[in-house]
Amino acid sequence: MNVVINESQMQKAKGIRPLNLVICPNTLIYQWHKEVEKFFSHVDFVSSVYDASTSQKVLQAVARNEMDMIITSYEKVRSDIERLSQLKYFYIVLDEGHRIKNAKSKTTQAIKSLDGQRKLVLSGTPLQNKVSELWSIFDFLMPSFLEEEKVFNQKYN
Repeated sequence: MNVVINESQMQKAKGIRPLNLVICPNTLIYQWHKEVEKFFSHVDFVSSVYDASTSQKVLQAVARNEMDMIITSYEKVRSDIERLSQLKYFYIVLDEGHRIKNAKSKTTQAIKSLDGQRKLVLSGTPLQNKVSELWSIFDFLMPSFLEEEKVFNQKYN
């Protein structure tokens, strides 16, 4: 019998809790937290909202290897990028990922500077006005897959 063990399971076997990050609009943070608590209530999985009032507590729990998931907003990532970029994430999930469509924005640049092994973008509208918006999202998911932005724009925009 073959047993498939993924990277997350290997880290847990070594006593390391893989840290995951969910970035979403402010209005969805507590809904995400509620859903995570509901679906992971049967296992040892700790998630927390990362905002102005909880950031210190969350970072301390991460340092003690007691945190599995941080849920925060796009704005909080931008304002706290120095702290959040010091962490390594197993998954980075962007809800409403079209918010990083502008490759030049400070929020997009902050998010792209985060270190994640796996990345997932959820978006109902990945392309609203220009093809270059799609390039920015793909650049987060798979850097350089669609070539440099300038080359991509010359070909397709």
